[in-house]
Amino acid sequence: MAALAEKLGVALHVGRADVAEKAAREKTNLEDAGRRARYGFFERLAKQGVVDVVATAHTMDDQAETVLAHILRGTGIAGLAGIHPVAEHAVRPVLTFRREELRKFLRAQKQSWREDATNRDTTRVRARDAQKIAAVAGQRIQSGGD
Repeated sequence: MAALAEKLGVALHVGRADVAEKAAREKTNLEDAGRRARYGFFERLAKQGVVDVVATAHTMDDQAETVLAHILRGTGIAGLAGIHPVAEHAVRPVLTFRREELRKFLRAQKQSWREDATNRDTTRVRARDAQKIAAVAGQRIQSGGD
């Protein structure tokens, strides 16, 4: 990431956290604790005046997975909103693009795709649910939605 940030001329800010300890302390899962740690880090950077905004790479696929996961867990109205395009100091500029569109764009730019390894770790509920949701959605798209 450091080399890419330097190539693009953008600042790189790195934070570290003991997510397992945070999860145990907050009595939550690793994914939730990790997300809270990341967004807490972003918020601290913004409050310190180091950044104005932080851009994340959530895509339309992430949005669909999030909304469907919320529905499966029995969400209320707020959960149906899914991932907000702008929330506090986080912006999500590629939320209207499909993951595959973003991958094609990156390939054309000769830039590699980077993904958190936990997204493929099906021992984690979020990853397991996302794979199931993607499989069902893919089947419906291929069959014309019937």
